[in-house]
Amino acid sequence: MKRTKPILILIFMICLFVVVGCGGNNPTTKNDGITTTTNSNNQEGKDITVIFDYNYTGAPSPKSVSVEYDDVVEEPTKPERDLYQFTFWYKDQECKEKFNFEYSITSDITLYAGWKKVAVLVQFNTNGGSTVEDLTVTIGGIVSQPQNPTLENKMFVGWYKDSACTEVFDFTTKLSENIILYAKWDDVGEDTVKVTFNYNYDNAPNDGIFYEKTINKGETVGSVANPTRDAVNDVKYEFVRWYKDQEYSEEFDSNEAINRDITLYAKWYMTYTFEAEYVDLDGKKGVGYSGGASGKDLAVKDRYDAGASNGFFVTYLYYTDAFIEFKINSDKAASNVKLVLRLSVEYRDFVMDQNKFEISVNGTGIGYSPINLTGAFQDTEDEKRAFENYEISSSVSLKEGENIIRLTVLDDTEYDFGTMSALAPTIDCMYLSTDATLTWSPKESNILD
Repeated sequence: MKRTKPILILIFMICLFVVVGCGGNNPTTKNDGITTTTNSNNQEGKDITVIFDYNYTGAPSPKSVSVEYDDVVEEPTKPERDLYQFTFWYKDQECKEKFNFEYSITSDITLYAGWKKVAVLVQFNTNGGSTVEDLTVTIGGIVSQPQNPTLENKMFVGWYKDSACTEVFDFTTKLSENIILYAKWDDVGEDTVKVTFNYNYDNAPNDGIFYEKTINKGETVGSVANPTRDAVNDVKYEFVRWYKDQEYSEEFDSNEAINRDITLYAKWYMTYTFEAEYVDLDGKKGVGYSGGASGKDLAVKDRYDAGASNGFFVTYLYYTDAFIEFKINSDKAASNVKLVLRLSVEYRDFVMDQNKFEISVNGTGIGYSPINLTGAFQDTEDEKRAFENYEISSSVSLKEGENIIRLTVLDDTEYDFGTMSALAPTIDCMYLSTDATLTWSPKESNILD
């Protein structure tokens, strides 16, 4: 009998441990006869709150949504912001870790909007003159020169970068930051002349007048922006220079002193786009990182959102003597044609030069400066270096009739992996700017079949 009490106490303690230790943190509740268990250590059974923070000073209030535990949250409509482009939603405010909308959520979370600045604001301080509206310009672009402000009994001189009006602003400057421009005024002289800049094409805006400037006789006209012209039927127009006559026989020199009223005329080149994915790829082979491709499969979709102009580009040219060629017809012989390639790179950085990548027109190689193609992705396939335009030459000659422009890989660098045996760019498209009319037969079936 002396042992009975200790045994009973031991049994009681074991039962108490089972009840408290195993079930004490999991109280059960009943709802309409259905028994559920709530775990106080997580949010199971509760709605999850997802906060979308727009992540910039002065932004609208964050958006909050609720989802069920262990469910996915729907990606909201992309937010908008002046001068910026939305990139993605991130798990951190520094925008280093992307959030995956395919994953289920089990706890409250705040997501932060990522932004890339894509435009700048140009403001005009007229120093007492009439108002000139602000303009938005894409980063890397140039600002259109506005119509001159007016001020009673004063003559507008020009726009300056500083409030003291000591540094003239050049309207051919490519902009990367917000800027304020300041108007400079001068007293009206006894003898003035007017310089009129004419768009010089049919149905141009403002009755064909791009810009007018009144200056004192004997002065120079100063800096004037380049005019722009809308594309027509996918043909873009590029301003060349100003001429004193509509026949383009005498160029205008901006350093020339003006002693009489004068009209200057814009000369334009037509800029044609030739997509690499539309060249003839029949019978061509290609090699890649862990395999290859042939024929139209050399044209791939821009799933990286790298800015391919038509959403596709040509790759797999990673072996010596690989090439593609554009067959272009011209209605006349043309000189001083500008040739621009839109290129990127994948897998490895690549300094492209004439010894590694030949660009030829009708069998004659074109000399060009080395192109540094850096920023190839190697660790992730989710991001890729954006395509950029590279001017190869502005003095290409085309003959009347068919012209063959060939891009050939000459490099023979061995890779340490895969089947690739040469460095090469990825090719988006080619631009040709000329006053000739160009045509070709794009093989659109490469990406449509």
